[in-house]
Amino acid sequence: MKSGNLFWGLALMALGGLFFLQARGLIAMADIWGYFAPLLLILGGLWVLTGALRMQVSLDKAPSFSVALENAQKLFFEFNTGMGQASFGGGAPPEVAVRGASGAGMNVRSQREGDMLKVDVDAGPSVLPLLGPDGGGWRFELSESALVSLEIDAGAASLDFDLRPLRLSSLKVECGASSIHMTLPERPENTRIDFEMGAASLDVTVPQGVALRLKVEGGANALTVDESRFPAMPDGAYQSTDFDAAPYKVEMSLEGGANSIQVH
Repeated sequence: MKSGNLFWGLALMALGGLFFLQARGLIAMADIWGYFAPLLLILGGLWVLTGALRMQVSLDKAPSFSVALENAQKLFFEFNTGMGQASFGGGAPPEVAVRGASGAGMNVRSQREGDMLKVDVDAGPSVLPLLGPDGGGWRFELSESALVSLEIDAGAASLDFDLRPLRLSSLKVECGASSIHMTLPERPENTRIDFEMGAASLDVTVPQGVALRLKVEGGANALTVDESRFPAMPDGAYQSTDFDAAPYKVEMSLEGGANSIQVH
């Protein structure tokens, strides 16, 4: 069964239940839509929370798309979504720049500019994850040979980044009330990562052997940093003691308020 069909089926059942209660005189007709809106939001929240389970469908078995690498040396990948689940990692075949789950309403564009291939994926106009892929979430496998730059624009989403095998040059994430899990690349070379987020939860795992400099700006953030690896500096940043000389390093900035942040 398609994930969107299941969601709408549950939504219609909820609406039908409200009309049944109205017919029995338990609620007023004027209250039906007042009750339905919160129920729809609850269903959307459950959809996000259970997304990790539904995303286990293999891309080889679910409807998917792929964009050829065309011998490009660099890959710029942009993804836009309003709400839902998405995961990003390596695993694309050698001749492929990116492949991922496909769904109704999505738009994929690619353009070659010199030695760079630009790929832009828009999840579509839906404000809820109703038009997403059959697997329940957007999954993307990226080239492990090209130098990769990512830009992610999400509203309220659940985002998972396993960047360990990637040659990541830069990553920019803009999001609202989202849940983000990220594992940094194992061999980053002067990688830059920027977050702009509000009321989000962020958990970052830094592989052993990778140096990090972290700068957080904004108020009312709950910040937990492993200071045995990333001591606090006089300028307010957290930084590996060998950051300047380290061969593999990441510079990360976080802007926004009311976030829960863990870095370890």
